[in-house]
Amino acid sequence: MTRGNEALLVLVADDRLDEYMDLTKQLSQREQEISKQEQLLESMAKFDRERISIKKQLESLLDQSESTEETYSKKTSAFNRYFTNYAERINGERPVLTYVPNVSQFPLHITDLTGTSTGTRKSLIAAYDLAYQRFAVDDDKQVPHFVVHDVLESIEGPSLVATTEIVHESGVQYIVAILKEKLDSSGFTEKQQDDYGLVKLSSNSRLFDDPRTNSHTI
Repeated sequence: MTRGNEALLVLVADDRLDEYMDLTKQLSQREQEISKQEQLLESMAKFDRERISIKKQLESLLDQSESTEETYSKKTSAFNRYFTNYAERINGERPVLTYVPNVSQFPLHITDLTGTSTGTRKSLIAAYDLAYQRFAVDDDKQVPHFVVHDVLESIEGPSLVATTEIVHESGVQYIVAILKEKLDSSGFTEKQQDDYGLVKLSSNSRLFDDPRTNSHTI
Protein backbone atom coordinates (compact mmCIF):
# COMPACT_ATOMS: atom_id res chain seq x y z
CA MET A 1 0.00 0.00 0.00
CA THR A 2 2.90 2.29 0.70
CA ARG A 3 4.82 1.44 -2.46
CA GLY A 4 4.79 4.47 -4.77
CA ASN A 5 3.06 6.69 -2.23
CA GLU A 6 6.00 7.41 0.06
CA ALA A 7 6.00 11.16 -0.68
CA LEU A 8 2.26 11.43 0.03
CA LEU A 9 2.62 9.47 3.28
CA VAL A 10 5.41 11.78 4.42
CA LEU A 11 3.16 14.80 3.80
CA VAL A 12 0.39 13.15 5.82
CA ALA A 13 2.79 12.34 8.61
CA ASP A 14 4.08 15.93 8.65
CA ASP A 15 0.52 17.32 8.52
CA ARG A 16 1.20 19.03 5.16
CA LEU A 17 -1.64 17.45 3.16
CA ASP A 18 -3.43 20.82 2.79
CA GLU A 19 -0.31 22.27 1.19
CA TYR A 20 -0.14 19.30 -1.17
CA MET A 21 -3.78 19.75 -2.21
CA ASP A 22 -3.25 23.48 -2.77
CA LEU A 23 -0.23 22.82 -4.98
CA THR A 24 -2.17 20.16 -6.87
CA LYS A 25 -4.98 22.67 -7.49
CA GLN A 26 -2.50 25.26 -8.72
CA LEU A 27 -0.89 22.69 -11.02
CA SER A 28 -4.28 21.83 -12.52
CA GLN A 29 -5.02 25.52 -13.11
CA ARG A 30 -1.65 26.04 -14.82
CA GLU A 31 -2.25 23.04 -17.05
CA GLN A 32 -5.63 24.49 -18.07
CA GLU A 33 -4.01 27.85 -18.80
CA ILE A 34 -1.32 26.16 -20.88
CA SER A 35 -3.97 24.27 -22.85
CA LYS A 36 -5.90 27.50 -23.48
CA GLN A 37 -2.77 29.31 -24.63
CA GLU A 38 -1.89 26.42 -26.95
CA GLN A 39 -5.36 26.68 -28.51
CA LEU A 40 -4.89 30.44 -28.98
CA LEU A 41 -1.51 29.87 -30.60
CA GLU A 42 -3.04 27.34 -32.97
CA SER A 43 -5.83 29.77 -33.86
CA MET A 44 -3.31 32.54 -34.50
CA ALA A 45 -1.26 30.23 -36.69
CA LYS A 46 -4.42 29.29 -38.62
CA PHE A 47 -5.36 32.96 -39.11
CA ASP A 48 -1.84 33.73 -40.26
CA ARG A 49 -2.00 30.94 -42.84
CA GLU A 50 -5.37 32.26 -44.05
CA ARG A 51 -3.95 35.80 -44.22
CA ILE A 52 -1.06 34.62 -46.38
CA SER A 53 -3.46 32.68 -48.63
CA ILE A 54 -5.79 35.68 -49.04
CA LYS A 55 -2.83 37.96 -49.77
CA LYS A 56 -1.70 35.60 -52.53
CA GLN A 57 -5.23 35.56 -53.98
CA LEU A 58 -5.32 39.37 -53.96
CA GLU A 59 -1.97 39.53 -55.73
CA SER A 60 -3.28 37.07 -58.31
CA LEU A 61 -6.43 39.17 -58.83
CA LEU A 62 -4.32 42.30 -59.23
CA ASP A 63 -2.25 40.58 -61.89
CA GLN A 64 -5.41 39.44 -63.69
CA SER A 65 -7.00 42.90 -63.50
CA GLU A 66 -3.89 44.51 -64.95
CA SER A 67 -3.84 42.01 -67.81
CA THR A 68 -7.54 42.54 -68.57
CA GLU A 69 -7.68 46.29 -67.99
CA GLU A 70 -7.44 46.99 -71.72
CA THR A 71 -10.42 44.71 -72.38
CA TYR A 72 -12.52 46.41 -69.72
CA SER A 73 -11.50 49.81 -71.04
CA LYS A 74 -12.76 48.88 -74.50
CA LYS A 75 -16.03 47.54 -73.10
CA THR A 76 -16.72 50.62 -70.96
CA SER A 77 -15.97 52.85 -73.93
CA ALA A 78 -18.42 50.86 -76.05
CA PHE A 79 -21.05 51.09 -73.30
CA ASN A 80 -20.51 54.84 -72.80
CA ARG A 81 -21.22 55.49 -76.48
CA TYR A 82 -24.86 54.76 -75.66
CA PHE A 83 -24.97 55.64 -71.95
CA THR A 84 -23.61 59.18 -72.19
CA ASN A 85 -25.67 59.90 -75.28
CA TYR A 86 -28.91 58.61 -73.76
CA ALA A 87 -28.38 60.43 -70.46
CA GLU A 88 -27.76 63.70 -72.30
CA ARG A 89 -30.89 63.24 -74.40
CA ILE A 90 -32.99 62.40 -71.36
CA ASN A 91 -31.92 65.04 -68.84
CA GLY A 92 -28.89 66.90 -70.18
CA GLU A 93 -26.32 65.04 -68.07
CA ARG A 94 -23.16 63.52 -69.57
CA PRO A 95 -22.19 60.77 -67.10
CA VAL A 96 -19.45 58.26 -67.83
CA LEU A 97 -19.13 54.69 -66.59
CA THR A 98 -15.54 54.03 -65.49
CA TYR A 99 -13.76 50.81 -64.58
CA VAL A 100 -11.63 50.70 -61.41
CA PRO A 101 -8.98 47.93 -61.51
CA ASN A 102 -8.28 48.13 -57.76
CA VAL A 103 -9.79 44.95 -56.28
CA SER A 104 -10.28 46.64 -52.91
CA GLN A 105 -12.93 48.93 -54.45
CA PHE A 106 -16.18 48.37 -56.30
CA PRO A 107 -15.10 47.92 -59.94
CA LEU A 108 -17.56 50.33 -61.59
CA HIS A 109 -18.20 54.01 -60.94
CA ILE A 110 -20.33 56.68 -62.61
CA THR A 111 -18.52 60.01 -62.92
CA ASP A 112 -19.29 63.47 -64.32
CA LEU A 113 -22.77 63.47 -62.79
CA THR A 114 -24.00 66.80 -61.44
CA GLY A 115 -27.67 66.21 -60.59
CA THR A 116 -28.66 64.40 -57.38
CA SER A 117 -32.47 64.71 -57.34
CA THR A 118 -34.75 61.66 -57.39
CA GLY A 119 -35.83 62.49 -60.94
CA THR A 120 -32.21 62.71 -62.07
CA ARG A 121 -31.39 59.34 -60.54
CA LYS A 122 -34.47 57.75 -62.12
CA SER A 123 -33.51 59.22 -65.50
CA LEU A 124 -29.98 57.94 -65.06
CA ILE A 125 -31.23 54.44 -64.30
CA ALA A 126 -33.37 54.52 -67.44
CA ALA A 127 -30.40 55.69 -69.53
CA TYR A 128 -28.19 52.99 -68.00
CA ASP A 129 -30.63 50.11 -68.56
CA LEU A 130 -31.47 51.16 -72.11
CA ALA A 131 -27.78 51.67 -72.93
CA TYR A 132 -27.03 48.17 -71.68
CA GLN A 133 -29.68 46.77 -74.00
CA ARG A 134 -27.90 48.29 -77.00
CA PHE A 135 -24.47 47.35 -75.66
CA ALA A 136 -25.57 43.75 -75.14
CA VAL A 137 -26.64 43.48 -78.78
CA ASP A 138 -23.30 44.86 -80.00
CA ASP A 139 -21.37 42.56 -77.64
CA ASP A 140 -23.48 39.54 -78.62
CA LYS A 141 -24.77 39.01 -75.07
CA GLN A 142 -27.92 36.99 -74.48
CA VAL A 143 -30.17 39.18 -72.30
CA PRO A 144 -33.95 39.69 -71.97
CA HIS A 145 -35.07 42.48 -74.28
CA PHE A 146 -37.21 44.37 -71.80
CA VAL A 147 -36.74 46.88 -68.99
CA VAL A 148 -39.00 47.17 -65.93
CA HIS A 149 -39.12 50.44 -63.97
CA ASP A 150 -41.40 51.82 -61.28
CA VAL A 151 -42.44 55.24 -59.92
CA LEU A 152 -41.60 57.46 -62.90
CA GLU A 153 -43.72 60.38 -61.71
CA SER A 154 -40.56 62.09 -60.38
CA ILE A 155 -39.09 62.27 -63.90
CA GLU A 156 -39.66 65.53 -65.76
CA GLY A 157 -42.07 65.38 -68.71
CA PRO A 158 -39.45 66.07 -71.44
CA SER A 159 -37.20 63.42 -69.90
CA LEU A 160 -40.01 60.89 -70.00
CA VAL A 161 -40.73 61.70 -73.65
CA ALA A 162 -37.03 61.35 -74.54
CA THR A 163 -36.90 58.02 -72.70
CA THR A 164 -39.87 56.75 -74.71
CA GLU A 165 -38.22 57.82 -77.97
CA ILE A 166 -35.05 55.91 -77.07
CA VAL A 167 -37.13 52.83 -76.20
CA HIS A 168 -38.65 52.84 -79.69
CA GLU A 169 -35.23 53.24 -81.28
CA SER A 170 -33.80 50.39 -79.19
CA GLY A 171 -36.53 47.91 -80.04
CA VAL A 172 -36.98 46.80 -76.43
CA GLN A 173 -40.10 46.57 -74.29
CA TYR A 174 -40.34 49.22 -71.57
CA ILE A 175 -42.66 48.12 -68.77
CA VAL A 176 -43.72 50.86 -66.36
CA ALA A 177 -46.67 51.79 -64.17
CA ILE A 178 -47.51 55.47 -64.48
CA LEU A 179 -50.43 57.79 -63.82
CA LYS A 180 -52.45 59.10 -66.75
CA GLU A 181 -52.11 62.60 -65.31
CA LYS A 182 -48.34 62.28 -65.71
CA LEU A 183 -48.71 61.20 -69.32
CA ASP A 184 -51.07 64.10 -70.02
CA SER A 185 -48.79 66.67 -68.40
CA SER A 186 -45.77 65.25 -70.25
CA GLY A 187 -47.44 65.87 -73.63
CA PHE A 188 -48.38 62.35 -74.68
CA THR A 189 -51.41 62.41 -76.98
CA GLU A 190 -54.41 60.18 -76.43
CA LYS A 191 -53.42 58.15 -79.48
CA GLN A 192 -49.90 57.63 -78.12
CA GLN A 193 -51.31 56.56 -74.78
CA ASP A 194 -53.60 54.08 -76.51
CA ASP A 195 -50.75 52.75 -78.65
CA TYR A 196 -48.30 52.45 -75.76
CA GLY A 197 -50.69 51.24 -73.07
CA LEU A 198 -51.05 47.53 -72.36
CA VAL A 199 -53.28 47.64 -69.29
CA LYS A 200 -55.36 50.57 -68.05
CA LEU A 201 -56.61 50.48 -64.49
CA SER A 202 -58.91 52.80 -62.54
CA SER A 203 -61.20 52.80 -59.52
CA ASN A 204 -63.88 51.22 -61.73
CA SER A 205 -61.57 48.88 -63.61
CA ARG A 206 -59.23 47.19 -61.21
CA LEU A 207 -56.72 44.43 -61.77
CA PHE A 208 -58.66 41.65 -60.02
CA ASP A 209 -62.21 42.61 -61.03
CA ASP A 210 -64.41 39.73 -62.19
CA PRO A 211 -66.06 40.82 -65.47
CA ARG A 212 -68.70 38.06 -65.17
CA THR A 213 -70.18 39.41 -61.94
CA ASN A 214 -68.81 42.94 -61.93
CA SER A 215 -67.59 42.18 -58.41
CA HIS A 216 -64.21 42.74 -56.85
CA THR A 217 -61.97 39.98 -55.55
CA ILE A 218 -58.88 40.40 -53.42
